[in-house]
Amino acid sequence: MNLLLRDGNEERAGSVTLLGFCSTTGRAESGGRAWTFKRLGFLKPVVTVRRAGETTDLLRARVTASGNCELSLDGRQFRWRPTSCLRGEYAWVSGEGAEVIRYRQRMPWRRGAQRIEIVAHELPADTAALLGLLGAFLLMLTVNDAAAITAAIIAASIVS
Repeated sequence: MNLLLRDGNEERAGSVTLLGFCSTTGRAESGGRAWTFKRLGFLKPVVTVRRAGETTDLLRARVTASGNCELSLDGRQFRWRPTSCLRGEYAWVSGEGAEVIRYRQRMPWRRGAQRIEIVAHELPADTAALLGLLGAFLLMLTVNDAAAITAAIIAASIVS
């Protein structure tokens, strides 16, 4: 699965690619910078972020069962959370509770269309790029997880 990010002028702003079918590992790039993302664990999953080609984690963030995530980046706290489950909307929220980056679904999702708005314009460009790409990765994992659960339910109903 591949998600191409475009800016307001429809110019390429970055991309996130899952590395393999139903993968929990991804590669992201924006503005000449590249990172790798990986979800580890099952009952207590953790997402790791590394600069491409490096072996040291830039950050580690625990992901809850509901898909929420908290992390510290550049000395600031951020939390990933759904803002509208019915519409598939999510946001990165600051430690103070203000939305800093908002994700709004644009139909059709199957083509990877997602509107990403940077609400906090004082956010440093590197932090905004990394959070924007990491949020896209988390959304891709959510879609894959939902597909896997649906397939399992259908398979179980056919067998029984």
